[in-house]
Amino acid sequence: MVHIKKWFQLSILSFLLSSVTVCFMPLEKEGQGGLAAVFWLGFILGFVFQIPVSIRREKDINYINKKGISLLRFFRSKPAAVFDILLIIGLIMLALSFIVNAYPQWLMTAGIFIYIFSLEMHVIFNGKNYDYLYGET
Repeated sequence: MVHIKKWFQLSILSFLLSSVTVCFMPLEKEGQGGLAAVFWLGFILGFVFQIPVSIRREKDINYINKKGISLLRFFRSKPAAVFDILLIIGLIMLALSFIVNAYPQWLMTAGIFIYIFSLEMHVIFNGKNYDYLYGET
């Protein structure tokens, strides 16, 4: 089980890498695509690293598969509750940035980072793989 938890943790780090690139995008010059490539690489690797966990979960005869879509489940564990609250805060920050035109660039960038990372973590920590590994949902 320790080996499979490493894949889960690598997934979280990949999603973090993906989200952090958003903070540096205002600094990138036009025509460069390096940060966008890192964003998508981290995003895709985050899902790829979840595959071994899912396969292990599906093969485990002792695991009772709970129904439900992770995206629609909220507050299923302590980490999920933290990121669900951050998700709401990030969404409010983004909504305010579109309503108020004088919103500082750095605050809008922070809102996008918070929203993207908390959405990814919302799905991870409310999901079946987290339930399988840590049994909190």
